[in-house]
Amino acid sequence: VGGNKGINRYNSFGCENSWVVNYFKLKDNLWNSDLDPGNKKTDALRNFLFDAGITNSKKAFQPFGEIIETLGLNSITSWALIMCNLVYSGALNWWIKNITPDVNYTIEHIKSLLMNNLTPSSSDHVADAFKNIFISNPILGKDLGIGVCDYTLKKDKRTLNTVYRTKWLQPDPRVILYSLYKFAEACGDYYQFTLA
Repeated sequence: VGGNKGINRYNSFGCENSWVVNYFKLKDNLWNSDLDPGNKKTDALRNFLFDAGITNSKKAFQPFGEIIETLGLNSITSWALIMCNLVYSGALNWWIKNITPDVNYTIEHIKSLLMNNLTPSSSDHVADAFKNIFISNPILGKDLGIGVCDYTLKKDKRTLNTVYRTKWLQPDPRVILYSLYKFAEACGDYYQFTLA
């Protein structure tokens, strides 16, 4: 499931949490507002929203997005549900498969792992995208444990010192159920599996 296709869909920008918040405030009106991130950042946001299941391929708001809107973007459950979709995208699928929990990684180490699949330039972009996603979104990065970052901020520039994955300490059973549904869907709609 997943793979390397689209691993660099978020360029070097990733997807800033504030962009997602602004999208939920304005929906399609974001694209013609002063809050539109602009150019390739807009492309990264659109790719992220699609990969998250919030929009479809025509950029239309989806019922899944309505659920997230109801739960709120400050909810750990919302971001856990979003992550259930994101792990089937190239970038986050790569992260989950290649970043071992409870191991500290430097940005250089992440880039070297990425070079098994990408050019050096693309590896730099993808590593920066991960850094920006996890630092800008502490619920996804820290609370869910997908990318806990130790970083320094100097003149609006983020420098990642280390990052590690950990476990979600208080998982929501609804998220586990949704993740099982997504897994069955990814296995060709095989819904007959049992938990045994």
